[in-house]
Amino acid sequence: MRGIPENNIKGPLLFFSVGLLFIVLYFLVAAKLKRVAFGKKRIIVMDRNKTQHYEWPEIKSIKMIPYINCYKLKIRGKKQRIYFLPDQNSASIYGMFQSEPQLAEMLKKKGK
Repeated sequence: MRGIPENNIKGPLLFFSVGLLFIVLYFLVAAKLKRVAFGKKRIIVMDRNKTQHYEWPEIKSIKMIPYINCYKLKIRGKKQRIYFLPDQNSASIYGMFQSEPQLAEMLKKKGK
């Protein structure tokens, strides 16, 4: 038998709770994502109305965050990290392979 309807509230409540959790996570993460453009000598970080320019020697590291196809950019002398998504031409691997994507390899070469 299927059970009493009052006992079947656990499933919908679980899905509702998980949905709310993902909505909150989206708003936390979306506020930190920025648009980043790379040039031969500079990196440009665009955030709503602000545009910041950084030279390659100012960049401490660029790393891919596994499983979510997102990159983390650290700048020397600043605690905050800049998170950005790769361009549309990059293939998403979602952390399933050991090698890094071409974007990260290209950026490491530019920084040296």
